[in-house]
Amino acid sequence: MENVIKESGESGVMPYNQWVKGIAAKEFNASRIYLKDILNQKEVNSQYPNDSKGDNVLPYPLPHLVSTLGNTLADLSNSENMIKDAANNPLLQDSYNNQQLTKAIEFLNTAGDAIKKASVALDYLKFSIK
Repeated sequence: MENVIKESGESGVMPYNQWVKGIAAKEFNASRIYLKDILNQKEVNSQYPNDSKGDNVLPYPLPHLVSTLGNTLADLSNSENMIKDAANNPLLQDSYNNQQLTKAIEFLNTAGDAIKKASVALDYLKFSIK
């Protein structure tokens, strides 16, 4: 492969980039926008030719909420497993302690259900970007 310009008369021939193949090797020209196209836009705030709306993205603090809720559910599950392991401890084998551990597990399950309901409510969150 030669990287030398071969001149024949007024035209020169040189490979643009011999390592790039396909669509990446093509160059695209800028499209022309005329004044009549700008004046005929339906909305004043629309960008020509990108006249499409973006996906709904949660506002600033909420994207971090998804991972926080996931971590909280994981911590609740770990706490429940710790309580179940503690129930097998001979020191906590009496009926009163078993009742208290069972109540604690129920409260953790209730908290987990509340977090799941909150995440479903956030899934149906609607807002518009202007």
